[in-house]
Amino acid sequence: MSDHLEENASTAYKDAFNTTTLNLSDDSSSYYYLHPSDNPGALLVSEIFTGENYIAWSRAMTIALTVKNKIAFIDGSLVQPNTTNQSLRVAWLRSNNLVLSWLMNSIAKDIRSSLLYFTTAFDIWEELRVRYLRSDGPSVFSLEKSLSSISQNSKSVTEYFSEFKALWDEYISYRPIPNCKCGNLDSCSCNILKHLTDRQ
Repeated sequence: MSDHLEENASTAYKDAFNTTTLNLSDDSSSYYYLHPSDNPGALLVSEIFTGENYIAWSRAMTIALTVKNKIAFIDGSLVQPNTTNQSLRVAWLRSNNLVLSWLMNSIAKDIRSSLLYFTTAFDIWEELRVRYLRSDGPSVFSLEKSLSSISQNSKSVTEYFSEFKALWDEYISYRPIPNCKCGNLDSCSCNILKHLTDRQ
């Protein structure tokens, strides 16, 4: 009798799980939700990535993917599910490939050709970040030079502030504040205090 009840409970759980999985693409709060207007040929951002505009492009793509509830596919928080559930695997694959298409559509052809064989949106995003987001070099030097020489001249205060703020935000994006994941600064092994002191 007990075995029969357990079997029924297990079957009910599996049915409920499968039903939930099948509805992932229909739930608007799900990462796997696909709106009827979502298609692989869509261009999410107006600025094509050319290799020289990584900061502006990545910011625009991050905003667009957040609106689409697909940011988890590029920030590493939603990896390919390691499960035998076919419906869940298909839902992940469809959404991942959709994000892949959106990324490829917004990248210049000469760069796109070197990314054709990446299988996940996260891998492409990381490749571009490592390849084009330099923590130092000509871009940072140019920004520091612009920041040190900027002046109001005949601009209004609003125009001057907007110009300065744009330069400063771009500079900070090349010099992000380091993160510490140690949990306890007394036994920290990532030397974040030294990094912050050096930055200051």
